[in-house]
Amino acid sequence: MSAWPASATGQAERLQDDRQWRRSELWDRSRAAENSLVVASANQTGSFGTLRFLGDARVVGPGGDPLAETTPDGGLAIATLDVSATVERARRALSPIRDLRPDVYSVPAPLLRETVDA
Repeated sequence: MSAWPASATGQAERLQDDRQWRRSELWDRSRAAENSLVVASANQTGSFGTLRFLGDARVVGPGGDPLAETTPDGGLAIATLDVSATVERARRALSPIRDLRPDVYSVPAPLLRETVDA
């Protein structure tokens, strides 16, 4: 759950046209796709002082596709699915876990010592 407001410096008339709305949707979809998991996000709606909140709760599948979403007016995004089976099916095709290469991420010993000593 979050409280993402619309852009404070360049608000669009329609919240779906606001750059902050586009970013929040992009981040939800990206997180789901890059991790092959189901993401459920919520956001505050309405106004508080000068801030307009984006709303647009959503449930995103592991492919990055929205399974359910609301509008800026609020509501409840409901998606019925077997999360374990959905994630397992997605990870059979593309698995960020299976495809990890720990040897690529390891820090060479001399660099590790310099970092610890600093």
